[in-house]
Amino acid sequence: MDDAIMSAGCGIQVFPPVPTGKHGIMYPVYFQALETPGNLLYFDEIEKLKADSDVDFLLFSRPDDEVVDLVSNFSQQLCTVLTFGETREVVVKKLTDVLQLIVKKPEKLTYPIANGI
Repeated sequence: MDDAIMSAGCGIQVFPPVPTGKHGIMYPVYFQALETPGNLLYFDEIEKLKADSDVDFLLFSRPDDEVVDLVSNFSQQLCTVLTFGETREVVVKKLTDVLQLIVKKPEKLTYPIANGI
């Protein structure tokens, strides 16, 4: 309800998601330490995983981008991972598997993930 009230004042229309029959999850990949993105993520694995129709990425940086220390948390968010599947368990397992493949330094994740959220 709040979304509808807030968006009405901005001229934005809110629509329910298209019913696909699939579950999905979105995980923002934040890191506690500011390092070059190539030191934190395996970008070659991300490129390979783009072929999987049940995985999608929103990339906010490239491997060699300079890291700017801003007050905003967005300086630490390198990408967002989206996974889809037939059940919630499949989606969570897929997300866990993807993160294990793409994250070089899991100990530096701001929001660590374990199978079975």
